[in-house]
Amino acid sequence: MARRRRRVHTCHIAGARVAGSNSGRVLDAPSPRPADRPGSLWNMVPVPFIILYLKKLATFLSQRSAWATRIMDLLFERARRKAAPVEEFQWLGLMLFVAVPFPGTGAWTGAIIASVLGMPFWSGLSANFVGVVLAGLLVNLLMNLGLKYAIGTGVLLFIVSTVMWGALRGVKKSLNTK
Repeated sequence: MARRRRRVHTCHIAGARVAGSNSGRVLDAPSPRPADRPGSLWNMVPVPFIILYLKKLATFLSQRSAWATRIMDLLFERARRKAAPVEEFQWLGLMLFVAVPFPGTGAWTGAIIASVLGMPFWSGLSANFVGVVLAGLLVNLLMNLGLKYAIGTGVLLFIVSTVMWGALRGVKKSLNTK
């Protein structure tokens, strides 16, 4: 029983944004089941609407209220700050941004970034979808490892992602100099 509880806590620590809708089911069986799969996919429901209509909604609200203008400016500024790595690599950058299960890197933020950067609809949607699927697999793996290994894996993932972004920037610079 104690081991099962540890896995539930790992679920909440590692990625409540992906596994949050499944957390009650995790109590019954920590292994993946077909009933657990839709939880991550529900995360994708607002993504097409965000990509398609966020700028139109922002324009509409900004014309109506100065308060809404300030809120939208704040939202877009935060998205632009998070979008720096995504802007460099577009689809790959957005997919990796969504796939890493850290706070503030989910599909909704990815959809806002895709909208702010003006990415084509299908490109933004597919990058978000692949990222959500990878994040779900990663969180499921971390849930089944236990707390001690999940923390170690999280630190390792942070180091690997930092090195990966550096390597991608190096490859891009070398391709641009040719």
